[in-house]
Amino acid sequence: MAFLETGVDYSVLPMLAVICNFTAMGATTAYLLKTKKAEKKQLAATCLLSNALGGVSEPSIYGIFIVNRICLATTAIGGAIAAMNGASFLCYVTPAEHLALPNLEDVKTG
Repeated sequence: MAFLETGVDYSVLPMLAVICNFTAMGATTAYLLKTKKAEKKQLAATCLLSNALGGVSEPSIYGIFIVNRICLATTAIGGAIAAMNGASFLCYVTPAEHLALPNLEDVKTG
């Protein structure tokens, strides 16, 4: 009901973040199993641990996906398929940006 009143449903956002982390973990695991060099395996293992234990996917993005164009392309294709099936992130800037969750007035004022 909150989505119909405000246009934003906060219960969906954590679920989408979890899905994003699972896809990053899957791509990182595939990279870990596929690569042969020890340095790359070590990088992939630490990226996988940071994503699995802390939910931080940036090491995978900047350490693996951007360097390896095939991983970047497959994650972009996967993101496009997820977006076509209705998964979207709601992004906007409000006065309560890092202090609290925005309420309806914050969303209206922008």
